Amino acid sequence: MAYEQTPTLNLNLYPQGKFAERCVGFVDDLARWEEANQARSRALKKQDRLAREATCKVLLANLHQTWERDPAATLGVLKKTNWYSDHRNTISPLISQTAMQLVLRFFAERNLIEVVSGDRKHPDAKASPPK
Repeated sequence: MAYEQTPTLNLNLYPQGKFAERCVGFVDDLARWEEANQARSRALKKQDRLAREATCKVLLANLHQTWERDPAATLGVLKKTNWYSDHRNTISPLISQTAMQLVLRFFAERNLIEVVSGDRKHPDAKASPPK
């Protein structure tokens, strides 16, 4: 049996139309969830809201596309803190690691997704150079 590599997020996959509109509903649900759990220490800024919308749309587009191919498939999500900001010129400047982790946590707590491994490295991950 051949090893099949877990795909990582395609950060350029962005939904359009009704699907994109439905993604915004999750962002609204996320805001209500945070308010109910006092999860925020400060008011949500407009830029934060835009980052959440963009991140949620990209994440949901990837999850939907992966699920359509194979409902039992897994999807890798980059967790490196500054990777998203370091690659703003190739992905949307609105996609952020903080928003990605928050949306994933929100979906996992609602059993919309299952986190199968919180710390496994992707086979293509490279070790950091020694300092």
